[in-house]
Amino acid sequence: MTAETGTPARGGRQPALGPPVGGGLAGALGAEWLKLWTVRSTWLCLLAAVALQTAYSVIVGVAGRSQGEGAAADAANMTPPETAVGGTLYMSQFALVAPAVLSIAGEYATGSVGTTLLCVPVRGRMLAAKSLVVSLVLFAVGAALAPLGMLMAVVTMGGEGARTGSGDVIAHALAIGAYLALVSVLVIGLGAVMRSTAGTLTAAVVVLLVVPVGLMLPKADALVGVANLLPGPAGLHLMYGTTGPYGRGVALALLAAWAGLAHAAGHLALRRRDV
Repeated sequence: MTAETGTPARGGRQPALGPPVGGGLAGALGAEWLKLWTVRSTWLCLLAAVALQTAYSVIVGVAGRSQGEGAAADAANMTPPETAVGGTLYMSQFALVAPAVLSIAGEYATGSVGTTLLCVPVRGRMLAAKSLVVSLVLFAVGAALAPLGMLMAVVTMGGEGARTGSGDVIAHALAIGAYLALVSVLVIGLGAVMRSTAGTLTAAVVVLLVVPVGLMLPKADALVGVANLLPGPAGLHLMYGTTGPYGRGVALALLAAWAGLAHAAGHLALRRRDV
């Protein structure tokens, strides 16, 4: 049939249809990429992360250079890579987790998740596209923020920061990027389960910080051992690399397992609900 008149094409044959344009995983990835970069919150979160990372490094560097008492003495013993890890863990990660939360929970808050699932009805594909886009962006951002934090620490520490080698900088930058990427996958999975921006943020803080700290406070060996298996401590050991009961390889595997578990839970929740 012809497209204009709805009458059969000459010879009684249907015209050959070409392959669909867009669609599939590639189309879902493109849609998520556009949604991520066309909202103001993404840019504000990235600017906040840069500001927080820089401020933390400058404060620690100045404190270390002053060689004062108390907190300044602790700061004096920190290397630039450790300063970058601290800035990520205590400051910039909270700004960078926000786009991951908003990418899934924000759609439930605005009701746009219905449109998203109408365009990408395969739940697993939709969730995978969100996770892949956000995790790749946060990996790149984390790997770029780490050298920035180290540079600011070196500048403010003076001669104390010059002992950092290029290999150490690269290793810490990749580890910080991997941590943020896997945490974003974990958070998106939680968001699919919680369907609430506040609930997802709360769940992420509890899983990454509150529960591990609570288990470590009694200083019981058994509880500390359990805490070290959780995603927060695993990420800490991944970024620091030289501390903890296991190395970077085990830490990466543990964090990836938690991210995969959260992603699977989110997928299951999406399949069991209409939206």
